[in-house]
Amino acid sequence: MTNPEKITREMLENIGFVVKPFKKRTPIDPSNCFYTQMPFEKMRLDFALYTARLAIEVDGSYWHGSRTKSLTTKQVIRTLDDAAKKQKLTEEGWKLLTIIDSDLKRECFQNVLKKRIWDMIDV
Repeated sequence: MTNPEKITREMLENIGFVVKPFKKRTPIDPSNCFYTQMPFEKMRLDFALYTARLAIEVDGSYWHGSRTKSLTTKQVIRTLDDAAKKQKLTEEGWKLLTIIDSDLKRECFQNVLKKRIWDMIDV
């Protein structure tokens, strides 16, 4: 788990969600439980609230690039993979919330995250 994912996990727990690692044969918990690294097709979701079909992806600048700099070849490939993941999730009826690692440093971001999640769940 990357440092931005650890921060996100802590924020989810502070908001009141349970966060568990997904393991093969893990029974799906019907409560407000996010699973980490849950398989989806041939991909993995950083965080998945399976019962609400909500995925959270944390994009760190190392793997996904920065908004202000040119992307490396690996970052371009990752961006294309992310677009394919988003399309597949949408086709399967999932909602996707993407978090940029720089947002995690904002003082009020935990409240923003809570609102975004509840807005997506309540739709």
